[in-house]
Amino acid sequence: MPKIYEIHDTILHSIDREDAQVVVRLRAIRTEFDESGDSSSRCYRQEVKLLFKSAVMETDSQNLPNWLLDGSFACERCTADSADIVEGVFPASLTHATNVDVRLEGMNEDTQEYISIQIHAPIMTLEALGEPEFIQEV
Repeated sequence: MPKIYEIHDTILHSIDREDAQVVVRLRAIRTEFDESGDSSSRCYRQEVKLLFKSAVMETDSQNLPNWLLDGSFACERCTADSADIVEGVFPASLTHATNVDVRLEGMNEDTQEYISIQIHAPIMTLEALGEPEFIQEV
């Protein structure tokens, strides 16, 4: 059963741009669906680093959101367990992806702006930082 990173209710720690690289650090929701086939799942918080190479980033504000409420992930190819590949979300086992489009949307709590960010890159890597923290079973 799939293990995925969801963007909703995610804390955006930082986005750093250097030359044509974009590094995104966030605290994502990791969901692991039950292998028995019923509808239950286990939810975790997981620190994640996304590295986009030769990236183009577009945003509709000079500010960044602190709290991500929505987002999506699409790629041409990725290195991940086939069971984890679900359209629109990051596979938890993802290590490498090509021709990537990522959308992040959320609120900046200081300015009360709803901000949208688009990142396009030919290469992206994902690195889980530390161990996931259990939140709940649903």
